[in-house]
Amino acid sequence: MFKFKAYLPVCALSLIALLSACNESVPNDFKEKGTYQLSVKKGGIATFSLPQNKSTGYELCWMNESKLVRQFKLEGIKSMLKDPNNVDGGGETVTYQVLATETGKDTLKFNQCPTRLWQKDCEFFAVDSVRVLENGAITSTYAPHLHGDYQVVITVTE
Repeated sequence: MFKFKAYLPVCALSLIALLSACNESVPNDFKEKGTYQLSVKKGGIATFSLPQNKSTGYELCWMNESKLVRQFKLEGIKSMLKDPNNVDGGGETVTYQVLATETGKDTLKFNQCPTRLWQKDCEFFAVDSVRVLENGAITSTYAPHLHGDYQVVITVTE
């Protein structure tokens, strides 16, 4: 009986450590639409996660990626389904890894775009205009200061 009492706390601590290690959450897991601040050193990688649910017909698109190619380089994207049973329609978390190549402060803008509904990719929507479907035709309106659903403001220091 004495040996069992001694091993119980060790087993409990081991189980807690194991469960903590299995949690793949990212410290910068942004679940709600809004503006978020991050800091990183030049040459470092900023990592953050945003929600997405492609089953709705919308995909998360980095709207101003082409304008920030000198400041940031996309190092990787990883998707993880939110539903542990991998049920389609449960949504997913998309984790971005962005390499900071220049010092300064810039805003990365992300929007939920109707890629599946319109049969277009993110590049189609990542422009300085708002594209809408009117009477079966796609029309564009110039909007250079279009607000992103998710804005990640990254400050890069030396």
